[in-house]
Amino acid sequence: MNIVASRLFHWLSRRRIPLAFLAGGLLLIEDLSEGVIPHDLDGLLDGRADIIGTMGLFIVLSGCLLRAWAAGVITKASRVCREGPYAIVRHPLYVGSLLIAIGACIIIDDGIVNFMVVAIFASCIYIPKMRREESEMLGKFGEEYARYMVEKPAIFPWRVPATIDLSWDFRKFLSHREYRTSLAALSCLALAEVWHHILIP
Repeated sequence: MNIVASRLFHWLSRRRIPLAFLAGGLLLIEDLSEGVIPHDLDGLLDGRADIIGTMGLFIVLSGCLLRAWAAGVITKASRVCREGPYAIVRHPLYVGSLLIAIGACIIIDDGIVNFMVVAIFASCIYIPKMRREESEMLGKFGEEYARYMVEKPAIFPWRVPATIDLSWDFRKFLSHREYRTSLAALSCLALAEVWHHILIP
């Protein structure tokens, strides 16, 4: 049974990003069928700003930028990365994903259900994935990574360093194919905006 569970978790964790967007798409379909109207995202352009929609948009874009920043810095499993967002938290890619999901929930604004789905998804896939990655890093880098774990929080930053190395490598960003997450998130934003204007001409 442990072997089956381990294989299932491995399969889910390797496909966590497409699965997250699939879950989001299913929630959108469910919300659409119930007549939920997402918040407006382009109100700032014509002077009729939707504060909640603007806040959700800002959070989604912040998540995309954070993931892009992290992807252009990290060299996976070859060293303990302390540059860029890794100087603030140990798992900026996951923080970025969480921001994208929270921002989307704010934009759709279908009460607590969508937030609960995000919490369940994070608890079942992302938290175990983080723990497994950290166990692997401890096994590979030992005391160096143990010190990093003491110095930097996993998700929620308790302080921001006075100086952060802002170096970023576009080739790393491309090699990690992080642009796919940003394109998927932007496509969802466009869908939500079209959806809004269809329901509210």
